[in-house]
Amino acid sequence: MTFKAYVFVNSKVCGNQTGIQAAHAIARLVHKRSYRVSSWMAHETLVILNGGTDARMHEILDILIDNSSAEHVASFHEPDMGGMLTAIAYIPSDAEDFVAREIRAGVGQYDVIVPSTAIANLIATTYTHRG
Repeated sequence: MTFKAYVFVNSKVCGNQTGIQAAHAIARLVHKRSYRVSSWMAHETLVILNGGTDARMHEILDILIDNSSAEHVASFHEPDMGGMLTAIAYIPSDAEDFVAREIRAGVGQYDVIVPSTAIANLIATTYTHRG
């Protein structure tokens, strides 16, 4: 059961715009109506992460798209900021979320087969956005 959605927000976004950009990406993800979205909606836990620079945001999007299904990823480009990639929403699989927590806790061995350790590493090593 996936209970968290992660949104990577561009570090150029600050203040209340952080939440607004995250909401845009989450709204696009909800429109996809995947199983993960449905299970997340029962709890609606949202973690906003610092996606870094424009280049890093595109790297994050590539990692998510290359290692997951498109139905679990949504991005938002802000028209009022020249079409800049401002937010990327992702709901990890249960295994990805578990391994991300293990990595963050410093546990070195994983007994779970993870579709993408790249995604688990990305989630585990990205800090929260300070807006």
